[in-house]
Amino acid sequence: MMKHTLGYKLGRLPLGLFGFVLGSVLVGAAFAQSTATPPQTFSTREQNLDANGFIRVHEQGVLKADVNVSNFPNSVSVSNFPATQNVKVTGGEVLAKTAPVTTGFSTFMELQPKEYRTIELPSPINATNISLGKENNSAALYFMSDIPVSGGGNSSIGPTVFQVIDFGGKVPVVNHAFTRPVPIKSVFVNCVNTFQSCFIDLAIIGDPGV
Repeated sequence: MMKHTLGYKLGRLPLGLFGFVLGSVLVGAAFAQSTATPPQTFSTREQNLDANGFIRVHEQGVLKADVNVSNFPNSVSVSNFPATQNVKVTGGEVLAKTAPVTTGFSTFMELQPKEYRTIELPSPINATNISLGKENNSAALYFMSDIPVSGGGNSSIGPTVFQVIDFGGKVPVVNHAFTRPVPIKSVFVNCVNTFQSCFIDLAIIGDPGV
């Protein structure tokens, strides 16, 4: 009976020894795994880059949007500007509105052959337009001014700023517009006809002179 029990115990010894060895191996492996050194780190580079080095994205382009501003005032008042401003225009032209003329003088004259006379205006006019009708009469008209005129004018009657001289009677109508207002205070008229009278209709329009 003792021998049988001893044999049974000896038979179980290899099996227990195998279980002990297997358990030691598994526990050691788990312990080794938990205490292992972490792997070395390495730097990486993104390969999906564009020409400027930025990461490519699928959505590209310009965003278009309508923006409505509803709280902007209807008008803006600026009160700290000077009363006058200098304006420089480059590569263009300025279209300015000018006030209408306010002064005019007109008269109808009949002069005898070879007669001359001076028509004094009631007050000087900064003329912008002169209209003259004299049919086929030979006549000369000199528009006088107080401004100095160098190198021109009729020295016997004073400085002139505009002249109509038609000794042949071939210019029945004259309509002249000045690019800038010209001051006129009187008109010297001379009928050059030899035998018949001169009939002259004259009109000057502009602004009051000083």
